[in-house]
Amino acid sequence: MEMILRKIKQWPAWLKMVAILVVAYLAFFSAPEVWRSLVWLVPNIAAGNLAGIGLGVGRLALQLFDLFIWLASVDLAAEGLLVARKKAYAFLLGYLLLCTIAAPVSYFGNRFAQIQQQRNWAQQARPPAAFSKALPVEAERYATVTSTLGLPIGPLLLLVAIWFFCQADGVQRRMESEQTDLGKTG
Repeated sequence: MEMILRKIKQWPAWLKMVAILVVAYLAFFSAPEVWRSLVWLVPNIAAGNLAGIGLGVGRLALQLFDLFIWLASVDLAAEGLLVARKKAYAFLLGYLLLCTIAAPVSYFGNRFAQIQQQRNWAQQARPPAAFSKALPVEAERYATVTSTLGLPIGPLLLLVAIWFFCQADGVQRRMESEQTDLGKTG
């Protein structure tokens, strides 16, 4: 732990700012999505719904896999920028960190649209006709739900490309030599 803290103290200010952005993104936007998947999974486990359990586990695994790919890509791009000092790594890092800005903007934009829709419904004298019809009990009991799980192929290919760029620039070998040097001085 002490070695990690020493390494963080040596980081430039821009890299510390990137780390703060990543932690904020993880805390406010990724963690709630994972939590939502876990909460959705619990009633399916309690009810013994195998299809719901499989879908929930698959959704949770893909969310964690996508998050791992993103973190690994940000780490490789930041290390490549630190070691190789090429503009391409700065561009990749900026692209990867774009979601830390786009996620809050999208969230607040969607929230604003929801509030506007609720206000419009409240101004109407009665609720829309679709909500006034009650479904029979049988229809509610056997309603079908269609859900798709998307495998993050694009981010995975981007991670592999960044890894190959780092290999070509010798970033991995330099990082390993720095780590062994830190271990010797500690």
